[in-house]
Amino acid sequence: MRNAIFFVMIFIFGCSGNHTIGLKPHSFGSKAKHIIWLQVPGLALEHLTFLKMDKPLASDPIAFENMACLGNVWSHSLLELRPKYFDGFQSQILGSKSVEGECDDFDRPAVWNYFEKVGYNTSFYEVVSKKGKRFYEQRECDAKVKTLENTVVWVQGPNKENGQTFHFQENKDQKEPGVYFDRSCNKKECFSDLNANVRALWNAWVENNPKTFFTLRDTDFYDHLVKKDYVQAKSRLAELEKLITYFMERSQRESILILVTSSEARDVEFPRSGKSWNRFKKNILYKRSKLSAPLWANGPGAENFCGTFEESDVSKRILWTPEKNLLKLTF
Repeated sequence: MRNAIFFVMIFIFGCSGNHTIGLKPHSFGSKAKHIIWLQVPGLALEHLTFLKMDKPLASDPIAFENMACLGNVWSHSLLELRPKYFDGFQSQILGSKSVEGECDDFDRPAVWNYFEKVGYNTSFYEVVSKKGKRFYEQRECDAKVKTLENTVVWVQGPNKENGQTFHFQENKDQKEPGVYFDRSCNKKECFSDLNANVRALWNAWVENNPKTFFTLRDTDFYDHLVKKDYVQAKSRLAELEKLITYFMERSQRESILILVTSSEARDVEFPRSGKSWNRFKKNILYKRSKLSAPLWANGPGAENFCGTFEESDVSKRILWTPEKNLLKLTF
């Protein structure tokens, strides 16, 4: 009889315990009111060493270590073993294993188009690369699927189209879908700060929209890596960490899912120890990108991103909930 009571008590208290993930409290199966997706091409797991170097103690955690879940995505597709980051992110956004970087890729909706159907307002912030492709230009492919039709797009780059503009200290409250260019940018550089821009724009955005899907793609980190400018790469990653920390501090209070994904991850051979840590330019950038890339998630739904899976599964995991038929998936 005593043994029976003992096991019943274990069952009762075990079921009433707090749910955790990664040693942190977590609510499983909950839905986010706001989704923030940071796309950082080139980012590899070992690059977090850049951030650790600036900590007073190596044991001091960085924002990435405070995320609830770490995942790993295979970068290969049906067409290529090491696709370029633009195609990799297309695969993540569209849930497609066959991406060629052409308009034909858009034979299916983007992941945020599904959320638009259930009341989410969508926006996209892009730091444009001087050499790479630009995602906002994909609206030219919208004859078949209106990928950006209902989306506010902020471009931190020169206004080549003589289009609408924004400035984070002035007209930061864009309500109408369309493309807005950073007024502080010229052909050579932008004089605005990534953190100031994103915080001001996002705060104004959520004030008017109770449910949002915001995507940020920053190519600066990748551009600094391929130029072997590790000082600037380290600085840029520190900026992104501040932004992640800002959103994480608000995550539980405002029901925010924070997702950070990479594509075409590029490895750097770091030195062993000593003074050589500061000699960034002597570090070697491997010629080939890695066959997989890291992913971090925090907040409602973060549990969907633990483990190893294909890039094309990212969008499915953003959409998935335990409740059936909440959103119709077409993968």
